Amino acid sequence: MSFSLSKDWEKIQTDQPFNTFPGQWKYKWGIHPINAQMMYNALVMHKPICIVETGTFEGHGVYVMAKALSDAHTQCTIHTIDFDGDPLTKEDDASWKELRDIRNSNLQRIQNLFPLITIHFHDGDSREVLPNLIQQGLKWDFFFQDSMHFLEGIVKEWEIMKEAANTNAVVVFDDISLSENLKHPDAPIFCNHFITSDFENQWCYRSTDTGHRQFWAQKK
Repeated sequence: MSFSLSKDWEKIQTDQPFNTFPGQWKYKWGIHPINAQMMYNALVMHKPICIVETGTFEGHGVYVMAKALSDAHTQCTIHTIDFDGDPLTKEDDASWKELRDIRNSNLQRIQNLFPLITIHFHDGDSREVLPNLIQQGLKWDFFFQDSMHFLEGIVKEWEIMKEAANTNAVVVFDDISLSENLKHPDAPIFCNHFITSDFENQWCYRSTDTGHRQFWAQKK
């Protein structure tokens, strides 16, 4: 079964949380459990073979994506990108080391649990890592944007990524929606930027305020 955002949006909606996160977690807020279950539902239908994620953090998103594709008996490569020392987060060096160790341990555990899935972790600024991957020939089917939530950062990642999208590719922007957002005030600005610049360019979209809020789009 293939996934159509316009036709299957209601099918992936749920009030059941995704609550299976084996591993060591310090914060547990990488992805909201309801949003995680929505993404799981979509991935089981969509069956992408190349996924890109920005904002690995502790590995919640990678786990959801790897489990979905494994349950769908689909071989998939996940490229996940993050870097230690986020200037917008007040963590000292010891805290970053702890988070790095947790992330590395979780990614290895996920790889062991789901051998059909190949996980590549890329350490660095996504705005530098993504162009290198695309220059190497990367074309993607699913993009989970969960790193920078300020306008310049989201726009930069999207401008890099959209030209490498395969037909029917799906992008999920986490923590943003069309609604006003006091935590991330640039979120609706970006959503409207996307609609203005990309809606007419063969992309359809959906917005939800469920969980952390998400903005979804699919290339037609």
